[in-house]
Order: sequence, then structure tokens, then C-alpha cells
Amino acid sequence: MKTLFKITGMFIVLLTLGCGGNDDDGGTTPMMEDASIVGDWQRNSGTILGLELDYLLVNEDNTINILNEDALGFRDNTSGNYTATDEQVTVDFSFFGTNLVNYSVTETTLELRESNGNLSTYTRVSDAPNVDSWITRITVLSQGDAPWDEDADIAFNGSHILLGNGYEAESIGLVNTETFALDGTITTTESAFAVEVEKFDVPDKYIFQSNNGFSGFTAFTEDTNTEIFTSLEMGAWIKGLASINSTHIWASSGNEDTLYLLSYNSSGTTQVIEQTIELDRDVQGLDYQSGFLYVCSNGNIYKCDASDSFQVVETITLEGYSVNGIAFDGTNFWVNARSRTGGPRQIIQTSLTL
Repeated sequence: MKTLFKITGMFIVLLTLGCGGNDDDGGTTPMMEDASIVGDWQRNSGTILGLELDYLLVNEDNTINILNEDALGFRDNTSGNYTATDEQVTVDFSFFGTNLVNYSVTETTLELRESNGNLSTYTRVSDAPNVDSWITRITVLSQGDAPWDEDADIAFNGSHILLGNGYEAESIGLVNTETFALDGTITTTESAFAVEVEKFDVPDKYIFQSNNGFSGFTAFTEDTNTEIFTSLEMGAWIKGLASINSTHIWASSGNEDTLYLLSYNSSGTTQVIEQTIELDRDVQGLDYQSGFLYVCSNGNIYKCDASDSFQVVETITLEGYSVNGIAFDGTNFWVNARSRTGGPRQIIQTSLTL
């Protein structure tokens, strides 16, 4: 699944109908000719391009949806378009590669065979998940252009959205939540791809900042911008930070596709990595609210229960946008996102609440 969503480009699958029958005696198999690939299919066995495609929903309006859910509950919906002739179907998806896949179909079964002989089989079903309920859809309440174009995590300090400047190690922006203009900056020496405000109601609470490619993050006091400590090393490219309280914080490694729960004391002299959760997928921005960890991955938002064992409880998408960073203002969640059709990166107040 990770390859499916991390790699972008044009994928064209040519599906060639297997008609059955015997060419020598002119025999035909009416069921094979009459059967249609239109319908809902559930995977029985095998993979295609190394991916387990749980459900293929081939619609009459020439659209197709692929629904996947992994063992931890991460759900994805990849949609595309197809065109059909008497002998072949062409399907376009947004991931890289070109494959010729032969298929044979009956009223109840579908077989897909790659050129290397790899076979996957599917059964026609009437109880496939509904696309509209597979993922929760949220909407835009307000939005404005981000001050710079970085796929960075964001935070909320009680009045402003904090946005790191990524490769530009000079400042963290203080974004006005009404005008989306910069009201000021926080000077930094870090290349902050992730910024987080410690959940601790004191003036010298910490502003946590990641750094370009590094395996840890650094804590600075909010009131004096004084560096206090650097975290233990975790995975490289810390892309998300989520404070739980004044002693615990979650971090995500974009390099290792892994989540880490770190405990620390006020000076940072005592630190322990209490949990390490490996995810078979890209992981970016994080936020923690009311016992749930919100994880940005593959453009979606995943609400996760990490109290005992890690499990996704809800998959959320902001339609038309790919989300990289997330923060909560006490009422609504905000995201750092880019439109899937292009254009400037956006800071967006969403309809998502607790």
C-alpha cells in the first residue's frame, strides 16, 4: 500500500478480456461473453503490483475505486477512470508505472494476471463497503495561502498557527487565523519541518522543533526562545510532533515510517522512548487531543487510539486536498495542505472537531 500512495505519476492498466471457448471448433462460452467487469469485487488471493487490493468497485459511469484497509485500520480509497471497448479496458490511476494485465471474468469471479504470471483472484459481492462511508469527509471553513511552500507540520499557540519554514532555517511563522498573513516570526536555527507547543500552562512551556533530516527534535522555551534540550535519536526526518502533556510527546519519522512516544523530564536530562510503532506507510504531521493521536498519512487524517494498543478508529479526508500538517485551536482542526489540482499551499480551518 505504501508504494501505491507515495509514488505519483500516471498509471495505465490495459485489461484484455478473456473470452473463453475454443478457437478451433468455433465454440463459445456465453457466460464469459455476457459477464461484465462492472460490479463490486472482493480479493480472494494474490496481489497486483505487489499490492493487496481489498475491493475493486468498477462502476457503470466509467469510474473505479480501490478500497484498502490494513491490520492497524488505516483505510485508503484510490479512484480512477476507465474506458472500455469490445476487447480491452484502459484504467488511469495516479501512481507510477504501466502494466498490461490480462483478465478473465464470469458472473462470480474475476482473475487478473500480470505479464510475469502473477495471479490475483476476486469474487463478485453485493455487500462491498460503500465509498461514501468508507472515509469520513470534512469541509473547508476558511483558508488562505501559506506564507511559504513547505509540507511542514503546524501547531497552535492559543492565538496563531505556527508553521515551520522547512529548509529555510531562519524563522517559524505566526499565521493570523483570520487574515492568514504573517503577524510575526520566531527566530530559529532549526530547519523546522515540525513545530509543536507543549501542553503545559506556564509561560516557559516548550516550543518543540524538528530539524532538516535529523533523528531528533529540540525544545526551546516559548517566552525566551532559549534552547533547553535535544531529544533522543529516533528515525530520521521528524515530520510530526504531538504533545500529550508536560512529560510525553509523540514524534513521527518520515524516513522510517514510524511513530515514537517519548517521555522526558523538565530539563530533558531523563528521556525514555516508551513506544515504537512501525507503520507500512508514509507518516507526516501529528496532533494529540482528548486521548486520540491524529496522524497525517497519504494525504488523509487518521484518528488513532494509542492508549493501549495502536488502532485507527476513523479515516478522514479533506476532499480535493492532500494534508501534511495538523493542529487544533480548541474548537476546530487546522491543516497545512495542498490542492490535488495544484496551486499555492493552503492553511485551512476545517469542519473537523473533537
